[in-house]
Amino acid sequence: MKHALPEWRPVLKTALPLVLSNCVNAAQNMLSIFLAATISLSAAASAGYINRIYFIYGAMIIAMNGAGSIRLNRLNGDHQRAAFDAMLKRMVRFSVLGAVACFVIFFLGAHAITRLVEPNGDVDAVPTYLRWMAISYIAVTLASPYYMALIAKKQGHDIFRALLVSLSLGGAFSAVSVLYFKLDLAYVGAGCALAQLFYLALMIRAYKRLVGCAPVTAHHAPGIQPTFQNSFSADAFNLFMAMSVSTLVDFLILCVLVEDVQFVALMSFYFSTTAMLQGVSLGFATAASVFIAQAINESRRTYSVTVTGYLLYSLPLALFCAAVCYVYLHHTLQPTSPPSGVIFLISLITLISCITLFAQRAVLRAKGDTTFIKKLTFVLSALIKLPLVFYIAYAQPASAERTSLLFSVFLLCSVIGLVAIGLRISKSFKSDESLPAGPPVGSASCEGSLK
Repeated sequence: MKHALPEWRPVLKTALPLVLSNCVNAAQNMLSIFLAATISLSAAASAGYINRIYFIYGAMIIAMNGAGSIRLNRLNGDHQRAAFDAMLKRMVRFSVLGAVACFVIFFLGAHAITRLVEPNGDVDAVPTYLRWMAISYIAVTLASPYYMALIAKKQGHDIFRALLVSLSLGGAFSAVSVLYFKLDLAYVGAGCALAQLFYLALMIRAYKRLVGCAPVTAHHAPGIQPTFQNSFSADAFNLFMAMSVSTLVDFLILCVLVEDVQFVALMSFYFSTTAMLQGVSLGFATAASVFIAQAINESRRTYSVTVTGYLLYSLPLALFCAAVCYVYLHHTLQPTSPPSGVIFLISLITLISCITLFAQRAVLRAKGDTTFIKKLTFVLSALIKLPLVFYIAYAQPASAERTSLLFSVFLLCSVIGLVAIGLRISKSFKSDESLPAGPPVGSASCEGSLK
């Protein structure tokens, strides 16, 4: 029997709101860096440092909800609603604990973190900025379980609506405060907090409206329950370690090169720009993961064809993101005379990262292959990237050549990661015993689109 590639229209319908949501969210981060840069280059560098510090905390929250999303995407049949609700409540409890930890560490400990970020006190209002950002991340933490639940129910349009409204209000507040009233960095953080509080309220409202009326969105036969490679806690731990190691290595790199202001500022633009463009790829990957989760519950052949199709669809998307990255950074950074070739290197990294992140989010995480994700991240970040960066940082003084060499190291790690993930997925087509050999007997097909 010949198997055609998966239809692209259903995943496009689900993905577009998520892509737009990721773009709006990343644009807000880019706006924050831009507004900080209008205050001073040191303010932009401080904002970049603080964002990386918060991302270490965010890794814990994302890991918990990532482990939950693996299950929500496959506990999505009509006979599984009790299990779906139980998993969501478990995720909400974890998010409350995370919000408390965020308040204690980042709100109450703002002055201690400020001494780490700004030991010379060059930028005013950093402690206040930290406290506003703490409120922002508390709101994001509490909203994240509902975000995952709405994705599993293919309600991306509710997510996009909530982000567009909330971040427009917060971004307008920050822009007017800094550009018109010439206020300090604290008001950039206040705008972020305002946006995320609105976002939290709108996400809870959207899910409450959905409860009790969501149709079936996955293919399951009554009585059949999916199996998972790892326990919830193991998946959460693996994802947490992967994100923590990656973020910690990035933070250590910034600490080692703290005196190279041009490199740190360039890294801030690199993080914010690639985050926005990778968000496009991740939006499609998140939508595709729901459909791949359905394919996992069917047959090995259906799974392999579905995965191959979506990976092929990701290639032109990655090329588009890389082209946009090059044009944007060339236009934005050219007046500052960035090191020759750095913009091209960042564009190549964006191209490969979009493909890699798509494969990781849509395929590996949908399968629950989090152990491999953890091991690969550790090898790339801790055993390859960090030693090479340390060597280059101490072997050469700050210069345009050193900056180009550092980004070449980032590109090398991206290529290795792409090859490793490709081999892992290819192997799963042949030897993955967790996949059924054929469709479940008596399974019924359910249409997954929601109006």
